[in-house]
Amino acid sequence: MSAWAGLAAERVGRRVEELVARTRDPRPTETLELCSPSGHALPCRMHLPAGPPPWDAVLLCPGGLDGVRGVEGWSPVLTAPRLAREGLAAVAWSPSGRDGAPGEEDRNGPTAQEETAAALRLALAHPRVRRVVVFSISFGVVLAVGALTRHPELAQRVAGLLDWEGPPSRRWFHVRRLAMWTHDEAWWEPREAVRHLGRLACPYHRYQSVWDHVHGPDNGLGLEAARAAAAGTCPEVRLNGAPPPFDEVRLGPVALRAQARELVAHLRALLAGRAP
Repeated sequence: MSAWAGLAAERVGRRVEELVARTRDPRPTETLELCSPSGHALPCRMHLPAGPPPWDAVLLCPGGLDGVRGVEGWSPVLTAPRLAREGLAAVAWSPSGRDGAPGEEDRNGPTAQEETAAALRLALAHPRVRRVVVFSISFGVVLAVGALTRHPELAQRVAGLLDWEGPPSRRWFHVRRLAMWTHDEAWWEPREAVRHLGRLACPYHRYQSVWDHVHGPDNGLGLEAARAAAAGTCPEVRLNGAPPPFDEVRLGPVALRAQARELVAHLRALLAGRAP
C-alpha cells in the first residue's frame, strides 16, 4: 500500500471515530452575528464546550476554499466539534461566496482577510470567552496572517497563531485547483504569507508533518514559513515546538489522528502562554 493510500484509509477510520464521538457527545452551538465589511451577513457559530465559562476559544480559518461546512465536517485535521469536545469553544465561519454565503469569492484576498478580522473581533468580545487563539488550516493561513497583520491591535490580544501546513508562497499552491493561475504581483501580494509573517505581533507556531497533506514527502514549506516569521519582528516563532534556527526539528507523524492530538496540545500551550 502506498503512503497516499494508507493516509486515505486512515482518514476513513478517523471520520468513523468522529461520527461516533459526535453521537456520544453532541456539543451545542451559538449563532454569532458576523457581517462582511460590505454589509451582508455571513454564517458564523460557536461550538460550545462542556463546563462553565469563561472558556478559551479557537478561531478556525478554513482550508482550501472551504467555509463553515468544511471546519464542521470531516476533512480538516481538527474540526470545530472535536475542539468543543476538548473543552475549547470553537468559532466556525464562512467568507463571502462560500457555503451559500452572499458576496463574491475573494480567494482569501483583502476582503476575506477583513472578514476574518471581523470574526476574530466577535470571538474576542464574547462575554463568555477568556482567551482566543487562531488556528489556520492549510490555505487558511493566508486569512489568518492577513487579518492579524492588517490589524496588529487584534494580534496583540490573541494568544497566538497556530498554522497547520499552510502554503507560505505561491510555489506551494495548487493554483489550477484554486483557480489562481496568474503572475500578477499585485494579486499575489496579500496572498503570500511569506511576505507578511515577520510582521506578526503575536506568537507564531507552525506545525508540519513529515508527510504534508498536499505535497507528500516535500515538506519544506514548513521551514520556509517558520524562517520567514523568524526573520522579522514576530515575538515568538516555533516550528513543531522548536525555536530558531530550527536545526533540531521533529516533524509530526503521518497519521492525522496523532497530528490532531499534538495540535490540541499546541493550542493549549499557546493559550497558557508557553511553548509546547
